[in-house]
Amino acid sequence: MPEFVFNSFVKEHRPLSAELWRRAGSLWSRVAAATTLEDLDAFDDDVLRGPGMSLGIKVPQLGRTRQAAERAGETRWNADRTVGSPTRRFYVSVEVLGDITLLNCWPDLAGADLDPVDAEVVADIGGLGTTTRASDEDVRRYLRAEQEWEIGADDDPRDGRPARFSLYTHFDLTLEDEDAVARRDLDLAAIARERRGRIAPIVAAVSKQVHEFLATDLPARLLAVTEAKRRELTNRQAVRDNLSFPDEWQGSEPELEDLSQVDASPTKEPDPEAPSLMEEVHLNPRSRLSAATFEDVMFSLRHWANAVERYPAAFGVLVEERISDLLAATWNATLPGAGREVYSRGGKSDIFIQADVLDPGRGPAKVFICEAK
Repeated sequence: MPEFVFNSFVKEHRPLSAELWRRAGSLWSRVAAATTLEDLDAFDDDVLRGPGMSLGIKVPQLGRTRQAAERAGETRWNADRTVGSPTRRFYVSVEVLGDITLLNCWPDLAGADLDPVDAEVVADIGGLGTTTRASDEDVRRYLRAEQEWEIGADDDPRDGRPARFSLYTHFDLTLEDEDAVARRDLDLAAIARERRGRIAPIVAAVSKQVHEFLATDLPARLLAVTEAKRRELTNRQAVRDNLSFPDEWQGSEPELEDLSQVDASPTKEPDPEAPSLMEEVHLNPRSRLSAATFEDVMFSLRHWANAVERYPAAFGVLVEERISDLLAATWNATLPGAGREVYSRGGKSDIFIQADVLDPGRGPAKVFICEAK
């Protein structure tokens, strides 16, 4: 679908400043994602010296003019639309150096006082809001003026260059019009030059506004944002440094709860007439974490999870296995004996905590096993 440009609709609804700041949004995201001063320094080196290059923005300028394609044009009707004449549409292309998509916006700061190409027709019909109530002839006049220039795909294969886009204007000519051109009564090249002359100040204003944005406005805003982020990171690190203690608390070694000392519920008196067991069976209760140690594990887990959520840029890109590695490492620092991806009962335990068992004849036991999701 063609993009019609330099008209009243573009001037009212597509300000260039909004588009430029929208494109700069990726830079704000990079600043916000910085978690260390080193990240911020790398951002400064990459961006502040050339923000336009990092955004892919190049100042647009008009280049050469050439004859382009031709095809069947729109039927030209007489006043009462009873007789129509076929036309042939001839395109003229103007090369654009730089970012042509910026010409789909209006230079609201550098060119606010410039007139769009359809300004005269829009004024005649009473403004853009009246097009739905205007006569058919006025609507056709408006559409012809509004669609005088468009951005279209380049159809010139002579340079062997890759696909690109240019500005296009066109002429719909009847046979009588072509006769007039042949007689040199109608100079299409002069009309094309006149049309180009009307849009040249608009393109120049776009170029000026883009240049000022890249040279002044964007660097100033970036500097303010990065300095605010630098202050935030510096202050937060100072707070962390201030809250460090020589005898910083660490979680205690996991302890086991001796189930043999747990009071059992009352049992019935043995029946003396009941048959006795062939042999006495001794059950050795399984080891488990004490309530206090389990609370330590949960305390460490909750605080670790809260810290992860505070740094989504660092942890959000990690897969589940790497996050489990970090959790196991954290538990190793606070609760010695945490293992990762260890075989247990024919399978692998995602994370487990092991404690020494002091009962005679028993070694270390796994007392906490979890799967991290």
